[in-house]
Amino acid sequence: MGPWPIVWSDRSRYRLTNVEKVAWEVSDSCIQEQFHPHGLSHIVTADGTVRLFVISHSNEFKHSVLVLDWNRQSREFDVVKVIEDEKFIRPNDVVAVSEDAFILSNDGTAQTAVTNVLELMSQIPSGSVVYYDGKKSSWLLPKATSPNGIILDRAGKHLFVSHINDETLSIYRIEKNYESLKHLVDVPLLTSLDNFYVDKEGAVWT
Repeated sequence: MGPWPIVWSDRSRYRLTNVEKVAWEVSDSCIQEQFHPHGLSHIVTADGTVRLFVISHSNEFKHSVLVLDWNRQSREFDVVKVIEDEKFIRPNDVVAVSEDAFILSNDGTAQTAVTNVLELMSQIPSGSVVYYDGKKSSWLLPKATSPNGIILDRAGKHLFVSHINDETLSIYRIEKNYESLKHLVDVPLLTSLDNFYVDKEGAVWT
């Protein structure tokens, strides 16, 4: 799927204007100029609201996670908050855990094209996986090789992480209420995975 067409409006919210073309309206001038979406995830809140967590990279390559709520009446996404954190180093993918919490993957630390190439060639485990509980962040994997797509199983007890440079899928058990991960297995795939989908039977698709 290609990048979503974005249309800017004079209102301070996101709007889904065309279901088939997936066009969005965004109003705030700061968000308009700095909004470059990457990974995203969703969850349904206690009152039935669809909430999105969206990774965004600014023009200066500063990173944040936008929290957006779907407004059924206006058919728009209201901006709940923008989260910035020192552990959001180079976020790639995000998976929602609760209404306020999520897990995020950093696929590396390099912030320029040149240093990114050097990082890839060195095979240094410069990536990481972070848990954000709604107030603060903590490391789940402080060092990892090119973690890319991440997703939870249907029960929310296991985390799947793709390591694109290693061409593997790693499976971890979540322990101590998201305080740590227990590594279970690495599955060699002979290809680089991007993002995942877990179906109703628990099968992982990519």
